[in-house]
Amino acid sequence: MKISVSGRLPRGVTEVRIHAAIREAFRSARRKERGDVSVQFVTEKAIAKLNRYACGKERPTDVLAFPSEVSAPGEKEWGDIFIATTYAERQAEHRHITVAEEIFRLVIHGVLHLLGYDHRHADEEADMFGRQERALQKIYGSSSL
Repeated sequence: MKISVSGRLPRGVTEVRIHAAIREAFRSARRKERGDVSVQFVTEKAIAKLNRYACGKERPTDVLAFPSEVSAPGEKEWGDIFIATTYAERQAEHRHITVAEEIFRLVIHGVLHLLGYDHRHADEEADMFGRQERALQKIYGSSSL
């Protein structure tokens, strides 16, 4: 699996741990760990532009995932995940958790979107968020990051 990470990593977040979160998201979805995933840490201004373009919403958000529409024969490019670092930092503070925990939750959330999961309806939400939290717990146990 090829994983690329770009942008400023928040404190307590390493590429190794991002890779672990992505792999666990694939396992939680019962998918083979093959293909390419990109994770980009961006500003709130940048994610607001993406949110406007993709969703028609005129505001920043924590995470956006854009599944790839094209893959080379024999290869699978899953897509790109964008995380607004400062937005995630505020969410972590509000939730009284570490920034790292929030970031890894968002990485897993983004991967699940790339794999086709959504949370538009209550049953989808329960499935997706259940997989997300189980994946996070498998990586870090019940203790906080």
